[in-house]
Amino acid sequence: MTGIISDETGGFSFEQNFMVDRQLYFIIAQAVWIEYNIRWGQNTFRPQHHDIRKRGINMAGTIYGVGVGPGDPELLTLKAVRSMQSCDVIGIPAGDKDSCTAYQIAVQAVPEIAQKQIVAVTIPMTTDAERLEKAYAKGCADLKRELEQGKNIAFLNLGDPTIYASYMEIHKRLADAGFHAELISGVPSFCAVAATLGIPLGSGKEEIHILPGCYDDEIGRYKGTTILMKSGGRIGTIKEKLAGMEQRGQISAYAVSDCGMESQVVYSDICQVDEQSGYFTTIIVKEEA
Repeated sequence: MTGIISDETGGFSFEQNFMVDRQLYFIIAQAVWIEYNIRWGQNTFRPQHHDIRKRGINMAGTIYGVGVGPGDPELLTLKAVRSMQSCDVIGIPAGDKDSCTAYQIAVQAVPEIAQKQIVAVTIPMTTDAERLEKAYAKGCADLKRELEQGKNIAFLNLGDPTIYASYMEIHKRLADAGFHAELISGVPSFCAVAATLGIPLGSGKEEIHILPGCYDDEIGRYKGTTILMKSGGRIGTIKEKLAGMEQRGQISAYAVSDCGMESQVVYSDICQVDEQSGYFTTIIVKEEA
């Protein structure tokens, strides 16, 4: 619709006044929308449920698998911090807060979680399928109870939740049960270990292989860089094998225990690794050209 200016009065016609009013309305509406997004879209961590309704997922709380990094609280991501601040409940992979390494790291960066409700899920270090099933069933039942009340849960994981973490079984079970579950990445321990040692994990076309420490019989099978995670229980066997390979000029091997924690120990010589090193000992093996 167009307005016509009168030649005699220089005033606006009815049509032009209507058009100006309509433009003003749209300007005001746009300003309100921008203000809303500034206030609520960027400055707070607000889980989005509208997409959940569309997919027909259970309208309950959301569980976030939160990676807290290897040990240094300064390595927590901003997203991990916001999730812990915003969530109603903190889930931990241990019997209590004092014995949970992931919690002890997180509380240094987000002290307010000390006042939040805790749901402890103890997963035994075993390959016994029956014991594991009982532990996961109980843990998921406890978490479901909170989610069904509409509470959001930040479940803490050392390092990154996608790398050898018991949480992933919980994540799968809850997602399969219809609950909304998300993952928040954390700095993997082997990346922090490489940074501490000042060495690259991979350069050029160099391959990178990640193995649990119990696969020590696989050492020497792969080219490039081999990472052995959670090697504490088999340090003696691993150390002996690596020392022999190093003497023959096949590899260079390094290790860090409790990376980023106060108890951190760095071993630039694999022969110096304490055979009583803890569970969180990461070994990096570099193939010599």
